[in-house]
Amino acid sequence: HYYYFIRQLVSAGCALAAGLLLSIVPMDYIRRAYVLFVPVSIIISSVSLFPGFSDSGYFAVGGYRIIHTGSFALFASVFLASGYIPDSDALGGGRIRDFVLSTLGVMVMMVLSLFSAGLSWYVIIGFTVIAMLRAKRISYLAIAVSFAAMAAAAVVFLAIFPELMAPVMASVMPVSDGTLYSQSLLRAAEAIRMGGIAGIGLGMGNTVSSPIDDQEGLFIFASLVRELGLSGCLFIIIFFLLVLLIGLRTASRGARKGDEQSAALAIGLTLMIVLKAFMNMLYVTGILPLPGILLPFFSYSLSEEAMNIIASCILYRLIYILGRRDNAKA
Repeated sequence: HYYYFIRQLVSAGCALAAGLLLSIVPMDYIRRAYVLFVPVSIIISSVSLFPGFSDSGYFAVGGYRIIHTGSFALFASVFLASGYIPDSDALGGGRIRDFVLSTLGVMVMMVLSLFSAGLSWYVIIGFTVIAMLRAKRISYLAIAVSFAAMAAAAVVFLAIFPELMAPVMASVMPVSDGTLYSQSLLRAAEAIRMGGIAGIGLGMGNTVSSPIDDQEGLFIFASLVRELGLSGCLFIIIFFLLVLLIGLRTASRGARKGDEQSAALAIGLTLMIVLKAFMNMLYVTGILPLPGILLPFFSYSLSEEAMNIIASCILYRLIYILGRRDNAKA
């Protein structure tokens, strides 16, 4: 626990350094970051489809995990949807082409993440991008067409490659057949029951004999519930709800000021953090059968921590920019 605390302390120091660095980078450069992120996402997702370059959804080289393909596709999609998709006022003439091209770019990353990382990331990317389109005041008809295209693509690829549903089906826990239960989820459920309301005490998780799979990664929420109890983990839930509230408020300010690009970026970065958090909690507690998403700021993963830090720093800068009394843009 002390070692894990030190790692998180180092991450906080990195976040401070990243925040100071991103505070001096022109906002126009940040908005155009999709020029770098989208090609990198497509390349690593494509390469990870080849044997030897994938490890549980991660792009791996020589057995070392470099970055999660689905999470980075979400990260790149946020910047693509905010920076390249035109606002509703500009959606006319040649800008329709930009809308179609950017939507196709998102769909390519979604399909690649479906193959390399699983259905969870397809769902979360689609939901985030649709929310960003609405933040840009794109018509409901255009959003409906985009959503239908994304859903149709998922159905087609799942029909052709039914093995893509395997991670989802493995996480479903049918009461009628105990042999089909996910053993990892069973151990997580036992840890949650052990924690109860008040928990067994911070740092006491290693004193019990029942193990938790990947307790610093995918199932860290079960470990937290066992030690802090449901009452202690309520503060974690409130923390993410506050992030959601602040992000929505920032996006609303951007919309009122006519800065739809910043509004879309704010809602995209917010959902990138919050959706991953709640999808992880719902999966670990056995409610939502969509596995493979780590708990932001808590699960240990260098690449995930880096993306969460960058997202938070940019979101904080948007809060500062859009919260000023004047309408000047940085």
